[in-house]
Amino acid sequence: ITRINTTLNTNLTIRDLFDNPTTTQLAHLTQNQNPHNRNRPALTTQTRPEHLPLSHAQQRLWILDQIEGPTPTYNIPLAIHLTGTLNTHALTQALNDLINHHEPLRTTYPQHNDQPYQHIHPTQPTHLTLTHIHTTPDQLTHHHTTHAAKPFNLSNELPIRATLFTTSPTTHTLLLTLHHIAADGWSLTPLTTDLTTAYTARLNNHTPKLTPLTTHYADYVLWHNQLLGNPEDPNSEHNRQLSYWTETLADLPEQLALPYDHPRPSTPSHQGDTVTFHITPQLHTHLTGLAHTTGASTFMVIQTAIATLLTRLGAGTDIPLGTAIAGRTDEATDNLIGFFVNTLVLRNNTTGDPSFRELLERTRNTDLTAYTNQDIPFNHLVETLNPHRTNALHPLFQVMLAHRSTAPENPQFDGLNTHIEPVHPGTAKFDLTFDLLEEHTPEGKPNGTHGHIEYSTDLFERSTVEGLAGRLVRLLEAATTEPDLPISKLEILSPEERELVIERWNDTTRDLPAATLPELFAARVA
Repeated sequence: ITRINTTLNTNLTIRDLFDNPTTTQLAHLTQNQNPHNRNRPALTTQTRPEHLPLSHAQQRLWILDQIEGPTPTYNIPLAIHLTGTLNTHALTQALNDLINHHEPLRTTYPQHNDQPYQHIHPTQPTHLTLTHIHTTPDQLTHHHTTHAAKPFNLSNELPIRATLFTTSPTTHTLLLTLHHIAADGWSLTPLTTDLTTAYTARLNNHTPKLTPLTTHYADYVLWHNQLLGNPEDPNSEHNRQLSYWTETLADLPEQLALPYDHPRPSTPSHQGDTVTFHITPQLHTHLTGLAHTTGASTFMVIQTAIATLLTRLGAGTDIPLGTAIAGRTDEATDNLIGFFVNTLVLRNNTTGDPSFRELLERTRNTDLTAYTNQDIPFNHLVETLNPHRTNALHPLFQVMLAHRSTAPENPQFDGLNTHIEPVHPGTAKFDLTFDLLEEHTPEGKPNGTHGHIEYSTDLFERSTVEGLAGRLVRLLEAATTEPDLPISKLEILSPEERELVIERWNDTTRDLPAATLPELFAARVA
């Protein structure tokens, strides 16, 4: 296992690779199988310039911040429920240990000669103040939403806030709100690991011994630029990958014809809400089984189902879906907090009314090739393809798919019972975002999937999105039962909808007048 993991330059296990690979794991695997990447240099400490540039992903968020002003759209809230006797002094110390250990958490983004740069503040005993609020349980959700939705000023404010809500002497919730420019979803594991390690040490009056970092996010930024090479060099990795995407995404539809309830506003509010749904353990088992028999992943099955559903609802047969790729292609990034994630556009071709199995094979081929070209920054792709640009519409895709095969572990604070609570800041980055989280039994068997659809309230009513969630689950049930049926034959209607369409709308029995057809026609003309 160690030799295989070392060869693949990732922390996969044998089961991960051969049982049910996720998007990120497949991306690791295909990156290392790509002949262009076998000789890529390892990530090491880099010589830093006076004004450290932003990463390509950070640049995109910085530009959006300049255009729209500070908004909570790219806030990442993490709420940790704590039960027991909490030492707030030790927690404050641990939070500052965390910030001193991870540079992105103490970085601001001012400008020099009209260009942004990363200003990494020096380590010091106190960077962050823990705001402490006493409240009641019935007000807790309101407080979470309000504080999670507070925007950051990227030029002079650290991209992390910490608020402790206390509802009783032994009941607390720690709300950490981060800006996406400093962290991504994969950053939450090293964040909670280092925070709990530091808390235990401070609780015992010790200086914490956190996992040594051989490199930092700043090193990654400089290394990644070298990895892609000079854009002016036609043989550079940048231009090789850009050529692939230019060809793959040529003539992409400007926007999908989704079942909107409202016209698209010229200036979106980015307000959003979520609808939850659940995939049963039985259906989860069937999804995993279909993925095994087709050499695909569960993510690919879900992706194929969403493309099928949107086609069935009138969005056409050319369905681009966005997805996030971890971007951590070097093991030196595993323990870092930072914004490594890149966005891929996965183009789904549903023409010809294929069977679900055939469409899944198309999806598999599309995704595996896309993963070998995952380094090109999304904003470079947008600049090159140059779609019609408007603030009202996300370029290249409007529907996002996120899928996780394992739930984040609850942080282990010494002497406390903990669990992570979901917090939604009331925003939406895209028209629709399908987010699914698989669960497994202790033996590793499928145990159901929790899903939610984040939607723009500018465009959709809640009832419409609830209908989408129900249709997706029904389609998955039909596809796993009869994967060789044409996608046009897969059931998406509920029994009530089917009765409405076939029985009630089709009930044309009525009394007719005793007249001939010419007489009826003459009366109508008159």
